[in-house]
Amino acid sequence: MAEQESPPAEDEKETDHSVSSDSENDDGFIMLTEDEGVQKKIILPGDEDDLNLPQTPPRNATVQCHYIARTLQDGRQFDSSRERGQSAKKKHKNKSCPPFEFQLGTHIEWPAWQIVIPTMKRHEICIVRCSPRYGYGDQSDVEKAESSFRQTPGWSLKSNYLAGMARVIVPPNSWLEFEIELLGWNEWQFLSFEYNGIRHTQSIRKKVLCNGSKPMRPRVDDIVTLSYKGYIPSMENRIFAAKDHVNVVCDDDGSLTEGFHVAMQQMEEGERAIVEILDYELAYGVEGDIDLDIPYLTDISYEIELHHVERAKEMKECNDLELMEKARKFKKEGNELYGRGVWHASMKKYEKALRWAQCVESSEFEKEKIQLIVDVNNNIGLIWMKREDHEKVIEFALKVLECDEKNVKALCRAGHAMIKQKDYMEAKTHLKRAKAVDPNNAYVQKLWSIAVSRLKQERERQKKQFHAMFGYRPEKKTDKNKTENT
Repeated sequence: MAEQESPPAEDEKETDHSVSSDSENDDGFIMLTEDEGVQKKIILPGDEDDLNLPQTPPRNATVQCHYIARTLQDGRQFDSSRERGQSAKKKHKNKSCPPFEFQLGTHIEWPAWQIVIPTMKRHEICIVRCSPRYGYGDQSDVEKAESSFRQTPGWSLKSNYLAGMARVIVPPNSWLEFEIELLGWNEWQFLSFEYNGIRHTQSIRKKVLCNGSKPMRPRVDDIVTLSYKGYIPSMENRIFAAKDHVNVVCDDDGSLTEGFHVAMQQMEEGERAIVEILDYELAYGVEGDIDLDIPYLTDISYEIELHHVERAKEMKECNDLELMEKARKFKKEGNELYGRGVWHASMKKYEKALRWAQCVESSEFEKEKIQLIVDVNNNIGLIWMKREDHEKVIEFALKVLECDEKNVKALCRAGHAMIKQKDYMEAKTHLKRAKAVDPNNAYVQKLWSIAVSRLKQERERQKKQFHAMFGYRPEKKTDKNKTENT
């Protein structure tokens, strides 16, 4: 590479924040940042074969590229994806190295790449120049690599980034130049999310057809205007639902699947994407849907276009009356869903009711707030009882007892769950408290009898086990012993 004139140092250069991005200088370089710290010049334009797909990588896409990295001041090469893992003395010209791969939005040594790569088309080749701010900063390349890798277990100077690279040290505060060829990116992205306390990474995948117009994602309770169609890939893409420009409350519309709401929260305004739900629990479950003619255990897909997001009023923006009204609304909706047997959706409503009620601070609503928290926690505990999750039953019963220590429902449910867990002593303790509050309650009496009986049986079992362990056998009474005792 011919020697190039170095840009002025940052402390000597005039800072002009009025310069807009995408402006072009005399060398044909486009300024991608207002401070002119990232500059790009296209050497070979990219492909535009399929206009139905995004021309540039979607956000968070995993991209593959080859590159050559040089210092701008003297043009010395300090890194190359095509030569990684090869020593300077033993470079095999015919041996192809795998391309460099990384996910947009995750950590990379050169921050300029997070700005440049999203502007590139497939198979585009460009020259990128970046100031120290977007390169190694006030550290050398080795210092920055060391500080980065020391944060990972098993770090060593000979591993990862530093292995087999030409040892041209990049001084601190250096301008860098890259020649980048974008080979492509993965069309499908698996979504990472938490559902029912479990982290999912392979349950839903998304293929972006059109990038979003602005990075605004729906949040819980936002009103989202969208169009969608749902279809079943295993049944020749039969469409089971289609809507155009409808308003949906994010994470609060029972007519849509859980997987739909998860995917919607990871889309941006203006984005159009295909979403595949690969876990039937996030679709229509083990029963399917008779009305939509969806068989049980069926994976489904959606094509979704997100038109507009209207932000919902946040809790901190509401007064106590508004908070209480929201809590009442969610509790009522949860009760209606519970009555229809839609337990998961009803639990989500109950959880929202709790969140809104717990933000109420006025003493005017204190009594109603406590009663709502008690009722909702009791209802959630009942759902977990039907699902036979005894640990959860106990958890929500104890939450009720924190507010109302004499609540018979909570005491009974805790006692019942503890019997199921064979913790008879604790069950007896809770049921004794329930008896003291309501001595004539038949259900309490029944559970009490079961707990006492099981505790007695358990003690007898432990007694026999103890005797067997230590070899003790009580002597049988003979006729002689009986006479003497008489």
